[in-house]
Amino acid sequence: MLKVRQIQQATSVLDYLDSLAPMPIRISRIGKHRALPADFEKVPFEQYLYVDNLFQGYLNTQQDELLLQMAQILYGSDHVKPSKAHLVGIFYWMASLKQYFASLFTNFYKPAPAKGEANLLGSSQPDIYSQLRDSTNAMIRALTGGDITKEERILKMDTWRALTELDAKAKEAEELRKAYKKP
Repeated sequence: MLKVRQIQQATSVLDYLDSLAPMPIRISRIGKHRALPADFEKVPFEQYLYVDNLFQGYLNTQQDELLLQMAQILYGSDHVKPSKAHLVGIFYWMASLKQYFASLFTNFYKPAPAKGEANLLGSSQPDIYSQLRDSTNAMIRALTGGDITKEERILKMDTWRALTELDAKAKEAEELRKAYKKP
């Protein structure tokens, strides 16, 4: 018979599962397939958008197929064969990346509105796929300034550069909102 103290001591080694690493970490290889940089520096923005949409979809559905699709992008191969442990690692990588980006790009990464409240796009859509599409379109539009001839260049842009620009635009938008609210 185990005592409560023994169980508490045994579970203390798993405390790290309650929090995320301050810097994104990842499994560097799955088989012969090498991972993208953990912090997504020098990774094309379109890859980040794709992975982020899959991650958000996973958060809402818990479908392992979405983690597998993420693995294929993150490890650059349709032939990557992640184990269950690898899939958990991919989840923690993306969760720590999002937390890291939220600490760096504080104007752009704001907490999501509570259920029922309008989001930054002005809607309260319940459909996650519509929300993700609208959010992605809004980011691309913000970066292109509405000029669709710039879209391909924006999608090839470094993720960090794109997020830096989106963060600056979010700060400017917040300043304008505050200025218009003043009597």
